[in-house]
Amino acid sequence: MNVSGEAKQSDIEAINGPDCLSASYSEGFDNLTGSYIRLTNLPTYPLDRLSYECTLWRQARQTLFALQTLDRSKPRGRTRSGPW
Repeated sequence: MNVSGEAKQSDIEAINGPDCLSASYSEGFDNLTGSYIRLTNLPTYPLDRLSYECTLWRQARQTLFALQTLDRSKPRGRTRSGPW
């Protein structure tokens, strides 16, 4: 700060970083936001489909887990001794 209490540009940059970093961060954020909005506006609804596919994979995992649990609980060593 100078004598009158006003901050110099170099003081502001030292605190907030240079303006070019803030601008590139803002541009990256705007690009991400724009990409998300474009995805949500597509007629094929890719984000909805992604959520649906995630749900299907979760159900498949739960089914496999249940089958493995049932397989472990089967008694072992019991075999038929007859000719049939």
